[in-house]
Amino acid sequence: MTASQSFSSEQKFFDNRHFPRGFRRSGTFTINEADLLERHGQAMQALSNGSRAPLSEDEQHFVEFVQGKVEGCTPLERLWAKYLKASQGKRLITISGSPRGTNDDSDDSSNSDDLDD
Repeated sequence: MTASQSFSSEQKFFDNRHFPRGFRRSGTFTINEADLLERHGQAMQALSNGSRAPLSEDEQHFVEFVQGKVEGCTPLERLWAKYLKASQGKRLITISGSPRGTNDDSDDSSNSDDLDD
């Protein structure tokens, strides 16, 4: 099996949930990366979730990469890692507590007539 037959799929890959305007317009991927994702993304997704068995050594290496057994060394593996990171989005960190200036200390009941001059 040639390298061009690896990661082949019948359909283009889209992710309307995370990239509703497409991979090209997302600003995350280069034009080449967007083309690769559209062309090979279905196969990479099927390999990563286990719904497709690897058909070549390249695909087997990709499965091992997804499972964390090996480092990503091919352009498709690095691209899939970039896609996963971008699709997870940015984490929001929130800090809860009372806003400044709304300190509600009931112990502070000092009165002006309590002061002895």
